[in-house]
Formats: sequence, C-alpha cells, structure tokens
Amino acid sequence: MAMIIELLGTGTADAGVLEIATGDNGNEPITFIQRNGGVNNERMRVHSNGYIGIGDSTPAALLTVGNGDLFQVDTSGHLYPR
Repeated sequence: MAMIIELLGTGTADAGVLEIATGDNGNEPITFIQRNGGVNNERMRVHSNGYIGIGDSTPAALLTVGNGDLFQVDTSGHLYPR
C-alpha cells in the first residue's frame, strides 16, 4: 500500500498543499510535492539508494540540486558544479 501524507494550507481548497508520498515495496522514492490550484510540482525526492534530488527527479549523486544535475555532492563530500 502506498503512503501519502498531505499537509493542507489555509484558504481556498487545494491551495498550498504539501504532499509527501512513497510507494509500497520499499524501492520507490519518497517525493515532496507542492500542489497549488490542482497543479503538482515536485520539489524534492529521496531515492531508495539515499540519493537526494532538489529540483531534480533523477539525482546522479548523493545530493543533486537543479534540473540537469547543476550542482552535485558525492559520497566523499566532493562538490561538482556544472
């Protein structure tokens, strides 16, 4: 069974909702989605291998920031800006 937690903002329906979700077999990522006016915008994900993507749904390193892997930190702590 998938797990979804929604934190609701104040004001109109479906405005400012933060959704934290994952799948049901332990291999799916944990995703952090901001929903506003019915539009889902993924902001961050944590993959089962521990890689974290902020603004990147396919992180290539321990920490990846920006779509297209603009900034990365590997498991040794080395920084790799593009």
